[in-house]
Amino acid sequence: MIEIRHKETGEPYYCIPADTLDGYDFHSAYLSGASLAGMSMRGANLRNAQLKGTLMTNVDLTGADLSQADLRDADMRGANLTNANLDYANLCWLDLNGVTLQAASVFQANLFGADLRGADLRGIKNLASATLGEVLHDSTTRWPDDFDATQHIAGFDDRS
Repeated sequence: MIEIRHKETGEPYYCIPADTLDGYDFHSAYLSGASLAGMSMRGANLRNAQLKGTLMTNVDLTGADLSQADLRDADMRGANLTNANLDYANLCWLDLNGVTLQAASVFQANLFGADLRGADLRGIKNLASATLGEVLHDSTTRWPDDFDATQHIAGFDDRS
């Protein structure tokens, strides 16, 4: 049995009758404000899930489906999103500091205002199709080799 609790109150959100969240089906689930910190959710189905403001630090979402999910204001520092599907996801104001996104797809995802400082975006798919207005980045942001940030991010300064 796995309990998912609210990040601030500690109140239970869900009691999952399973030993692991790997591959679990959270399709369209409401998890806004929950704490998923440090959990393994490899291959989980979070398609269209409501994850606004969720604490997801150091969560392993390798191969997870987060397409159309609402992740606004979520804290995903240190998360592993290798090979995850983030197509059409709402990633506004998302903190991606130190997040690994190798082979993840962000086709038409909304990354407006996202914090990409320290994010490893090398190998990410479809970044040019994403909304990238007002993203934060610095010298530790790792861009894909085939991505020209000066062409896709208004006011991009490569001296940061």
